[in-house]
Amino acid sequence: MLFVVTLFYGSAHSSLVEYRYEGRNFNYFESQNPQSAVFDTTNRVTFSLLLNSRLPSGLFRDVRQDVVSFEASDGDLTITDETASFRQFLFKIGAEGMPEFWSLGAYSGDLDDLYREISTGFWTNSFTSIDGGAIIQKVSNSAQILTLEKGHYLYPIGEFGTWTINAVDSSPPLLSLGLGIIAILSLRVISGRKKLAQKKHDDDIGPTLIAPQFQGSIRKTDNRQQTNSNRLDNPRSCLSKPAP
Repeated sequence: MLFVVTLFYGSAHSSLVEYRYEGRNFNYFESQNPQSAVFDTTNRVTFSLLLNSRLPSGLFRDVRQDVVSFEASDGDLTITDETASFRQFLFKIGAEGMPEFWSLGAYSGDLDDLYREISTGFWTNSFTSIDGGAIIQKVSNSAQILTLEKGHYLYPIGEFGTWTINAVDSSPPLLSLGLGIIAILSLRVISGRKKLAQKKHDDDIGPTLIAPQFQGSIRKTDNRQQTNSNRLDNPRSCLSKPAP
């Protein structure tokens, strides 16, 4: 049974790697209707990307194929891998394994009409970083776009938000289910073994011994039972004698 538990745990246990970015609260805004503006100083950009393993250091490259799932938020809207109409994940990982430069974008809606954008970037050519959320309207039959709502944070040169890399255990729900099944099977095996052991114990002891002081009464009872049995075997013995 221990082998089964070990085998199951080894096959079910797995870990993902989370790259998490947290930006600063927005400090710049644009709105076509300031009275009902979407963004304010409480909004900020966050990204969470789950991968099977850590990204290697090297050149600036697209890592979309490495991302298992993601979540991006501007404090008003959350876009995930299930709701995104487009995504962009470009990274350059430094020698210490942390993101050195990046350009991340998550988009939802119709890119040829009205859509939302959540983005963050730190670029090699300018060493500037900006986080932002926006609502964008594309003009029909044109490459022109109109920014209906926008909020962002422009960092001083050389500064950016906070990156953390975390190990995420993806196995607990499956593992718990498996261990529960194993526990039930174990109880059944133990119960079956107890029943077999009790039966073997009873067979080894045999009939219960009768103390000498009770043997006489047992014989009388047996004789009385035998007499009653004879009467049942011979119905005539139970009838009254015929009248003279």
